[in-house]
Amino acid sequence: MRISFFSSLTGLILGLIGLVLLIGGLQLVMVGGSWYYLLAGIALIASGGLWLMGRPSGLWLYVGIVAATLVWTIFEVGGDFWAWVPRMVAPLVLLVLCLLTAPFLKPRPLNWKGSGFGILATLLIAGVGGSFLYDDGLVTQKAPDGGTLTPTNISADWTSYGGDPDAKRYSPLTQISAENVGTLERAWTVHTGDLPDDMSNNKYGAETTPL
Repeated sequence: MRISFFSSLTGLILGLIGLVLLIGGLQLVMVGGSWYYLLAGIALIASGGLWLMGRPSGLWLYVGIVAATLVWTIFEVGGDFWAWVPRMVAPLVLLVLCLLTAPFLKPRPLNWKGSGFGILATLLIAGVGGSFLYDDGLVTQKAPDGGTLTPTNISADWTSYGGDPDAKRYSPLTQISAENVGTLERAWTVHTGDLPDDMSNNKYGAETTPL
């Protein structure tokens, strides 16, 4: 049976990504972390191998991987929009690749019409789901007391780069305001000692959390 270049390329990509997940996932399990990455890596390698052999089951196995990843994402992070991005964007991009190259498999699991419909459905679900999560996870976040997270009940502590885990860069503190910021003077300076020896490329930037 002749294997097409496109199905072979898809299989190679899936296999390499699966190998990376397998190695990283094994290291994560050894320190007590999630088993997802190890299992996903094994499944991706298997899917990639089926693609390299030109078998349509490689597509359906990958669809199953995406479905399992969706369930795992919901279970692990709930409706946190930004936590969904690193977990679901890459699998969905790879799903589009698989759907694009599926018509080159023999026998075809999908014709071009079915492949196009699958891509359109994937993009539509991703867009609608992303909009829903963004609205639910950012615009109407919940405060620790269960109320809506608004500028009046955001913590005054600047706990991470960008202010909070969602990088809103907002503080309810009012001692410094737009009216008096022009009168501020430097009170003290500290040198961290981490500047690079060569500053000629002007690519150095410090990301620090204010005290």
